Amino acid sequence: MGSTAPTKELSTLEQAQEFYDAVFDEDMQQLLDKADDGNDEARETLEGMTYGVWKQVTYYVTLAGGGPAARLAVEVDDYGEVENAWLEYADWFAPWTSAPRQDPELVKRLATVVGYYGE
Repeated sequence: MGSTAPTKELSTLEQAQEFYDAVFDEDMQQLLDKADDGNDEARETLEGMTYGVWKQVTYYVTLAGGGPAARLAVEVDDYGEVENAWLEYADWFAPWTSAPRQDPELVKRLATVVGYYGE
């Protein structure tokens, strides 16, 4: 009977790092260098490696400034309609962090009322 050594599941952060390391390897860097130098074949190869490209517009509505600070992050569609919104909080020297328990529809309602998101 073979060994059944326990396998360690990778965390999402570890998986993300492994994916990054696999994509941005030496071959990728060489292709980027060639594309930067105007090599169309390298550029086409890089373009073929992508899954897709889309535009996501995020607006920020400041609710409180300084430290601590709070804002709404508001994602809109091509017509300026709110698709998604959430509250973020930050204190001095700390990154913006989403509040863990939010009513997404309530936050979206506030974002829709207080902002104009057209161009």
